[in-house]
Amino acid sequence: MIVSKNVRCNNCGREYRLRYSVGNNFPQSASFYCKKCGDSLTFGTSDGLAPISQGLTILEGYFEAEVINLHPEIPIDPDRETDKFYFPNLEFMNKDMAKDNFVGFRRAQISNVLYYQKWKAIADDFRLLVEERWDILVDKYKLTQSEVEKKIVDEVFDTCVIFLEGRWEQIYNEVLQALNAAKKSPDYLRLLNFWEPYKQEFFSHKLYELMRQYHDVSDYLLPTLLSQKLGHKPEGLTSSIKWEKIEKVYGDFYEVFGDLLIIPACINNLLARNNYELFQTPNFTISNFIETDKAGRCKNFLTNLQLAPLGDFYNASLRNGTHHKTARINKGKQKIVLKTGKGGKSEEVWSFVSYTEYCNEIYVRCLILSLIFRKAFS
Repeated sequence: MIVSKNVRCNNCGREYRLRYSVGNNFPQSASFYCKKCGDSLTFGTSDGLAPISQGLTILEGYFEAEVINLHPEIPIDPDRETDKFYFPNLEFMNKDMAKDNFVGFRRAQISNVLYYQKWKAIADDFRLLVEERWDILVDKYKLTQSEVEKKIVDEVFDTCVIFLEGRWEQIYNEVLQALNAAKKSPDYLRLLNFWEPYKQEFFSHKLYELMRQYHDVSDYLLPTLLSQKLGHKPEGLTSSIKWEKIEKVYGDFYEVFGDLLIIPACINNLLARNNYELFQTPNFTISNFIETDKAGRCKNFLTNLQLAPLGDFYNASLRNGTHHKTARINKGKQKIVLKTGKGGKSEEVWSFVSYTEYCNEIYVRCLILSLIFRKAFS
């Protein structure tokens, strides 16, 4: 369904005719930068009908104005952004679904909706668990502390699994196979003893902050999810543009993922050398790995075909260029220019859609490794 409304930018008075394609989650919204003053303008719906807005005024009636097509869940074809006869849903199905089947498309849609619902249902209790508010939780659940903890943690990891649809589920299964093979190593019990002190950090604190932050910016990361879960590279323009909201997201997720890389590193060491501590480089141990710069932490397992996909979207240049706020933004063209290399002498140009893609990919790899870490103790 497309909701069509005339609107006016509150800052400069420029008027537009919005064609907003309604998505699956509510409330939902999409945003764009005013083509006259550059202000961020947001339009959406709370329940499929009642409109919500920010930075603009919704006008009564219909009159001719510049058309802006918006979709909260699908990238917009840049050649048809202002086309009043453009239907993003139909184009997506004709283009992207031609590479897949309808069942996969529906599973990806359902995965997005259920993940959002499951997180909202468990988020408050997960926060209370992290804060160790056992008095509140025990009273609410009428269970013992250990029973409450298990119940909440189970729900959290069930939520993680829901997110892993399509290609991401395949990556998880491959890493799980590698873990199961590593469990046969005589050094596996010693590895579990080494990992034991990380359990609370990985199971609660890091995971809660990761999932909370993702939820806080999920509207801005949603437009590429369907394509990514179907295994297709997203292309086009995003209808959720608030750069200041997501500028540091990739870098934050990168840091969490860098810490979690101790998991595939140890698995690979067991499979390759039957000793979780030893790497291929002589005299380089897991202690050295922990102390090294995070940028090279994927290198040791890239020859393992089951683990290698974990490193596909681990990009130190993107992390540094966005986290240090050295990026230049072209709002009209939805481009990000990053300063890279020593002293920032080189430049890389990224589209907003590509940046969104990388944020989702590094996030899902954090979920995968969190799930793998839990499986290691089961």
